[in-house]
Amino acid sequence: MANDDFLRNPAPQAGDAQSAQNGSSEGEPATAETFSKHLRVILNPAAGQDEPALKVLNSVLREAGYGWDVRITQQAGDATRLAREAIDDGMDMVVVYGGDGSIMEAAAGMIGSEIPLGIVPGGTGNVISLALGIPRTFNEAVALLVSPERVIRSVDLGMAGDKCFMERLGVGLEATVTQAADREAKDKYGIFAYVISTVQALADPDIVTYRLKIDGEEIITKGLSCVVANVGDLGVANLSLAPDVDFTDGLLDIFVIRKAGLMNMFSLAASVIGGNENHETMPHYKGREIEIVAEPRQPVHADGEVLGESPVKIKILPSALKVVVPAVDRKGNPVGETNVPKTSGAQEFTTM
Repeated sequence: MANDDFLRNPAPQAGDAQSAQNGSSEGEPATAETFSKHLRVILNPAAGQDEPALKVLNSVLREAGYGWDVRITQQAGDATRLAREAIDDGMDMVVVYGGDGSIMEAAAGMIGSEIPLGIVPGGTGNVISLALGIPRTFNEAVALLVSPERVIRSVDLGMAGDKCFMERLGVGLEATVTQAADREAKDKYGIFAYVISTVQALADPDIVTYRLKIDGEEIITKGLSCVVANVGDLGVANLSLAPDVDFTDGLLDIFVIRKAGLMNMFSLAASVIGGNENHETMPHYKGREIEIVAEPRQPVHADGEVLGESPVKIKILPSALKVVVPAVDRKGNPVGETNVPKTSGAQEFTTM
């Protein structure tokens, strides 16, 4: 294709960038004045399967009157840098085609920006797009970017040290599962890579003492894993940590998973599907600032990326990111912009 050199080069020459931004194709020249809006696509080359990504993007975006260009990620951290560059270049939207890791990297470069993030899911779990109600198919997700049936929604992010996350942070068993489900396993088995690694981790689980500090209140408890969630969806069927986990409420949700064994996990999953949290199996708290100390020390992950070991300090960044989403959520409700902080603290929350 004519733009192969540009696609391989994250920092193309000005002429190549202009051509791609205008969406020009052979026999159909375009100029910068042709398009009133411009977006940049950050593409993870490992994303998706057989979709003709660039052909579909060019067709949909040109028809909608958008100029666009593309940058390819080559290593960890590229999406953050490329998102910042897109904002500096005056783009009207930054679009990520990739998995949750790529999306979160780009989000880290856009915190506090008024420029919206568009998401085209192309990973294994695609939990972020699921939580936001973004279509799972490539063509539908691309169409949403320019659809009149879209809105720009402000969502919260979590921050652990200097790393932000959109889904959840896990200490203990969940982080161990994430470590075991490596890139090769995910490529081969998809979402079942996590199932396989979970079964392996449950064969000999560690019971950990967790010392939690939630908005200044201390809790000591024991369990397999401590999860700090911004998004409740788990990316499998209709599984959710709890029905009231909300990424627009200005709060993080803290869960301690206490019981081991596959039957207990299935029982927990069944109770969550039914909308009834089991507080003996999984106590639930809410807060804005959380500190987790684990004895013995445990691995820590955020949005599928291993960060290191405990202890870890976490805080909420309310309304930190603008995201393109459907105007109606998965339950058929209109999507609003209201972010009203709810009650927080170390008391347990129950679902009525």
